[in-house]
This record gives sequence, structure tokens and C-alpha cells, in this order.
Amino acid sequence: WSLHYLAEINSNKGQYTKAEILHKRSLAIREKKFGLDHTHVVTTLTSLAKLYKIQRMYVKAEPLFQRILKINEKLHGKDDPEVGFSLHNLAENYIFQGWHSKAEPLYKRCLEIFEKYFGPDHNFVALILPLLSEIYEMQGRYKEALILLKRSLKITKKLFGSNSQQYVHGLIS
Repeated sequence: WSLHYLAEINSNKGQYTKAEILHKRSLAIREKKFGLDHTHVVTTLTSLAKLYKIQRMYVKAEPLFQRILKINEKLHGKDDPEVGFSLHNLAENYIFQGWHSKAEPLYKRCLEIFEKYFGPDHNFVALILPLLSEIYEMQGRYKEALILLKRSLKITKKLFGSNSQQYVHGLIS
């Protein structure tokens, strides 16, 4: 874990080249020790992918996010929240590249997983709805986008109240 934490410290300090080297070394060690499809490998892959993402190196991040998704599906099943989070990360990476049509089915699947696992009025559901809504808005599907935004606001208001920062932020969005 020492290499992983050291990589994270370097990343937080903006020393991305050092962080990348350490993450890759950590990944090689973890793959050798635990195998290619292990949760510790997923942890390091996620950190490395996010490191690329914050540097706007989306093309380098994409195959890592895809690999993370496949591993999580294998380890946890296709309807597990870990798969939902993996779908979100990959979809977000596509959004940053302007690939809304690739992100849409991932966010839809993520939403289905979160609704099934956490229930229709959970905060994770409320967080995904505006992301999918934004895609619909970009596609000119304004009625569908508005329905999702209203649903997200309703959930947020129910969970946190109408004076909460989360609710006010949703209203502004």
C-alpha cells in the first residue's frame, strides 16, 4: 500500500509524472501478487485512470475505466453498485471527450443499478439524474431532461430539505 499512498500524495501535490510512475509500479506488484482481477488492482487502476483524467488525458484513462468495469462485473456481478460507480466513471470520461451518445447508455444502466440496489429515492440516484438530463438537453430532448431534473430535485429536497446546499445547488443548475 505504501507505493499507492505515495503516488496519491504526489498526485495531490501536482507531481503527476512521479505519481504515474508509482501507480504503475504499484499496479505491476498488485497484479503479480493478487492476479489481474482483484479489488486491490481495481483500486490502483482507478487511481491511475483518475490521474490521467485530471490531466485531461482521457484517451489514456478510457481503457483503464473499461478494464475496471469488466473486473467489477466479474467480481461483483452486473447489478452491483461497484459496477454502477464504474459505469459513472467511464461515462464521465466520455462526456469530457464530448461523446454523449457513448455516455448515455452507461448512465442509464448506472441509474438502473442504483435504483435497484439503493431504492428510487437515494442520493446516488439524485446525483445521476442530472448527468443523464444534461445529455438529453444536449440532444434537444428537453422534456425528458426536465423530468429527470425535477425528479432529482424532489429526491434532494426529501433527503436534505429545501434549505440545504444540495437542494439550492440543484435549483441553480
